Amino acid sequence: MLSIHAILTHSRVNGPGDCCVVWLQGCIHDCPGCCNTAACSRTRGEIFLAAEHLADDVIAARPDCLSLSGGEPFLQARELVSVARRVHAAGIGVLAWSGYEYEALRDSRNPWQRELLEELDILVCGPYLRDVPQREIWAGSGNQRTLFFGTRFADWEPRIAGKGHIECTIRGDGSGILTGFGSFSNA
Repeated sequence: MLSIHAILTHSRVNGPGDCCVVWLQGCIHDCPGCCNTAACSRTRGEIFLAAEHLADDVIAARPDCLSLSGGEPFLQARELVSVARRVHAAGIGVLAWSGYEYEALRDSRNPWQRELLEELDILVCGPYLRDVPQREIWAGSGNQRTLFFGTRFADWEPRIAGKGHIECTIRGDGSGILTGFGSFSNA
């Protein structure tokens, strides 16, 4: 059972094209200045969903990409491997953010973390450092790296330099969600 903080069925700022964003609940990195501290607690998820149900929901939404954010997705790698495989089989790409560095995931003793890494088309990795200015559209801080695997989103690689964007989505129940990678300042 996946512990999920929130799901946004359609986003244009959380990956390539139209993305279904899933914020997983729980993180161990404790990055100062984290923009999503509500998703960091490891004790309370807003949604509990079986992996096969999440995969079905993503496939039904028909996005270009499933974007796994958090919290820390790799803490729930075992369940996410099957989700990633099913959405890939349906022709949907997979992107994940992680506070871990790529090398730590590649060399992890946890086989599920290595398998999830192998299912990704894009990985944005490294801890968030609030004092390092953003330099890529999907990375919160300039130390983070965006890595492309395979050719599915190769046309996006030359377009990731610069500052990201923020979007506000009003849900059917009237609640809103503000997401993306940018700033409200005029600087």
